[in-house]
Amino acid sequence: MVLNVLLAWPDCCFRPEVVKHPRSRDTLAFVPSIFEDDELMPKEQALLDLCLAEKALNRRVLAYSV
Repeated sequence: MVLNVLLAWPDCCFRPEVVKHPRSRDTLAFVPSIFEDDELMPKEQALLDLCLAEKALNRRVLAYSV
């Protein structure tokens, strides 16, 4: 449970994360969100910069997101 939260954190740091014990439901850890809803994360900003640079060179860009 905790490992899953830690591995997912880089892609989910725009929302607060609460880790609860699976049986007792006690809160084990709480981490507030780092970014606001309307704020770009650094990797999103880097992708946007890359797309704009490629477009300026008249190149096509295709970005996949999961």
